[in-house]
Amino acid sequence: MWESLPVFYEKEKAFLRIRVIPHASLARVGDVRIGPCGETYLTLYVTAPPIDGKANKAIITLLSQHLNIPKRCIAIQKGTAKRYKIIALTLQP
Repeated sequence: MWESLPVFYEKEKAFLRIRVIPHASLARVGDVRIGPCGETYLTLYVTAPPIDGKANKAIITLLSQHLNIPKRCIAIQKGTAKRYKIIALTLQP
């Protein structure tokens, strides 16, 4: 699964580039696309609105379920108030 994701590694962390679509009718992991600057990213659809961090919490929950890792191993590294984000995944909790 990791081979097809837009992931890069540093020490004991993996970083995942994502684009979030809030207010979706169904929470799901979408496909890998190419961003405006040529980087690849994973599209995530969440039902939560982007208000008061609700969409960010939904992102962490969705990734936790999809990747089968604990929520404590997932953090938003960059872009907390943006659609494009970098997610840090701790490889060894």
